[in-house]
Amino acid sequence: MSRIYGYTRGIHSYGRARQKDLMTQTLAVRRYSRALRKFHPRLPEPEIYSDVGIPRAGQNIRSLPAGRQLLVKIKPGDHLIIGHIGRVFPTLRDCFWNLRRWKERGIHVHFAQKDLRMNLKTPGGQLVMKILEAFVDGDVVMRQEAAIAKKRGHTAIRRRLR
Repeated sequence: MSRIYGYTRGIHSYGRARQKDLMTQTLAVRRYSRALRKFHPRLPEPEIYSDVGIPRAGQNIRSLPAGRQLLVKIKPGDHLIIGHIGRVFPTLRDCFWNLRRWKERGIHVHFAQKDLRMNLKTPGGQLVMKILEAFVDGDVVMRQEAAIAKKRGHTAIRRRLR
């Protein structure tokens, strides 16, 4: 039987801000799971995994304690509801590869973020995956061109967007 899992991550180092952030994500995951269970009444209540107070930037879900537990437990056909996309994936590339891997494993991924509610199995979700793929491919090509220019002795200038 399929199950629902949720993942939240609080990154603020201050107590109240962290609690509010986690509470907001947890409520969003619970609301999304209620809506999901209207379409799939046999699904149980969600199991929500949380990583709290791990301030190091650049860590993805695989390198965090609760994230690792979740990834071991989740099976094909299960639903994963992510509370906030920016807390789970530190880079666009990491986001794309994890979403692709989960899709290949048959895991249904949903985003419960207030301004980004999406199911990747829908046509809109598939469009987002194609756009992510294009951005990741473009980044790979730019890095390859910069490496080639560096080998030839040209200095490659890459500006960071702020």
